[in-house]
Amino acid sequence: LSIDNITGTDIFSCGEDGIVFHVDIRENKSNKILSVSSEPMNSLPLYSIELNRNNQNEFVIAGMDPYIRVFDRRYLDSVTAKPLKNFCPDLLKKIEDRQRQPSVTCAVYNCNGTEILGSYNDDDIYLFDATHSDGADAIHRYRGHRNSNTVKGVNFYGRNSEYIISGSDCGHVFIWDKDSEKCIWFDKGDDDGTVNVLEPHPHFPIIATSGLEHDVKIWAPLSNKSVGYKRLKMLMKRNAREREHELHFATVLDTDAGGLLRLMRPVFRRIVRRANADGERTNDDDDDDDDDDDDDDDDDDDNDEATRRARRIYSFDCAPS
Repeated sequence: LSIDNITGTDIFSCGEDGIVFHVDIRENKSNKILSVSSEPMNSLPLYSIELNRNNQNEFVIAGMDPYIRVFDRRYLDSVTAKPLKNFCPDLLKKIEDRQRQPSVTCAVYNCNGTEILGSYNDDDIYLFDATHSDGADAIHRYRGHRNSNTVKGVNFYGRNSEYIISGSDCGHVFIWDKDSEKCIWFDKGDDDGTVNVLEPHPHFPIIATSGLEHDVKIWAPLSNKSVGYKRLKMLMKRNAREREHELHFATVLDTDAGGLLRLMRPVFRRIVRRANADGERTNDDDDDDDDDDDDDDDDDDDNDEATRRARRIYSFDCAPS
């Protein structure tokens, strides 16, 4: 969903049927404004839609192919109208096998509508200049997280959208510096294994996250504990290694005529996640010692759980009653 922040009554939605709807909450019916297709599929499943907050006629959609599409409502003369622009990293365009092309699970505008951020399934996060011409390549790439098991969101953070934030299959929240592409902060955001949604507060340095757990977590910069870059490096390497294993397993599936291995893929994923969770618990003490070695001034800091509570200032239970 995306809400027009000027009218406050216009809502735009998309879904896996490839259809974009416009809903005016003052009216009793919705309007079908666009149907998106991509060869060889009749319709393209859509996962994300967002209006440009500085140009409410423009919106961006993304779905089950590597292209981020920009449309203008004024030029939707038919439900099959063509986009104004398509953005896709050049390296992903070179993948000829459509079954291997990553899909875009989320695409968002920055604070002034000049940049578009896209998170790719089984790949990385890419930044595009929205003012560039149709088909332009990405201008930045952010690595280290995992986007495989569920539909991951991505977002900008900061008054001027100077940071990039994302969840991960490893259960952590990552923050990158937009210009340098360096990961500058991370922390555990979901004990069940995945962080899917991240929403920054429009005016304050606060972030809301949610994942597989039955709550929404609110984060604020209240801790003085330094980032454990050694642990971060290990985590990012592990995420990259898991992605390679997944891609290798997908290659094996292509030769599985009987389909048995395809049925086993969810089991394989659960085994890997469980093994990683056990390994992380085993290494927690060693990682904490390494973090302390990185900065002697942190000797008096509280333990990890205490500092995590300091950063995660609220947790709203969302379990069904």
